Amino acid sequence: MTYFNGGSWNFEDHFFNEFMPVVENRYRIRAEKGSRAIAGLSMGGQGSVMYGCHRPDLFSVVYAMSAYLYRMEIAMFREDNPVNRDIQQRVEDHNAVKYIEGLSLDEVSPLRSVTWVIDCGDDDFTYAANVEFSLAMKEKGIPLQVRIFDGAHSWEYWQAALRRALPYISAIL
Repeated sequence: MTYFNGGSWNFEDHFFNEFMPVVENRYRIRAEKGSRAIAGLSMGGQGSVMYGCHRPDLFSVVYAMSAYLYRMEIAMFREDNPVNRDIQQRVEDHNAVKYIEGLSLDEVSPLRSVTWVIDCGDDDFTYAANVEFSLAMKEKGIPLQVRIFDGAHSWEYWQAALRRALPYISAIL
């Protein structure tokens, strides 16, 4: 499973059409762009980036930590089986770098209304992909902050990243 539509589960549709409305109706929160942020780590980082790209009208901040932005050969997916092939194909179908590179000038404009943050460890296997994404954003004139710290693709890193992310996002919202 990934954060996108496909197969028997349309997760992205579920997120926007069911999950967000339920949360916003059930809890005392403001259901407007200026009060919304989305953040994630690893594959959730890719999900947050792509949700921000697909729906910049909904989020004022996208904060991605160690984002798994496109298909990579990693140990977790080396076993050749239908589930791994499906996950890796969906990840590649939503390659964030290719997505940004393929945008027209008109399509780029709404993305400039979002505060984008990439937070990644310098020893993380996703480091190169996060730098590549940052350069693609810069090439398209989409402002973003890039935060590189000592660390790897680990909960130790993400605990520190979350301690940076939450006050930062709160100050903007």
